[in-house]
Amino acid sequence: EDFILNLTDDIEYTEFETQLDNDIQKAMENRYDVFMLESALSQAEFMADIADLYGISSAEYSSANQAKVQSEVTCQNSKKMIGVSITSSYNSILDAKDALEVAEAALALKKQEYNIASIEHQLGLMTNIQLTGVMNGVTAAEIELENAKLTYKLAVEKYGYEIEIGL
Repeated sequence: EDFILNLTDDIEYTEFETQLDNDIQKAMENRYDVFMLESALSQAEFMADIADLYGISSAEYSSANQAKVQSEVTCQNSKKMIGVSITSSYNSILDAKDALEVAEAALALKKQEYNIASIEHQLGLMTNIQLTGVMNGVTAAEIELENAKLTYKLAVEKYGYEIEIGL
């Protein structure tokens, strides 16, 4: 099929909006590792029910009951850790967004400094080497902005993976 390939130097991103609680719930319903934890718990409960036939004083009952309790604790703690991981990924997005806004403001400031330096250079108040230094500052700020965009975009992708499959 015909397609158009649009190459650009800029990193494009879209604003990210979500409901954290809904995403955590979605992860608990869809992630494979949660399914495996719940399956292990179900199996441990089933084995404990079977071992119950041996009687409370039997070693089989004690072992199966211990495995059931361990599976319950593992399941609960793992679900909490998944929620913490998703929340951490969400916070990384917020941090990356803040860094992106700071980088945009820093670039705007560096461009203003360059405009002032350019006028000073035209008036003979600044040497060419000094103007080049200011230009390098603008270039560095542009690179920082692109890095901030990339960090933001990667944080959003990681969050999506946390919801869907886990990392």
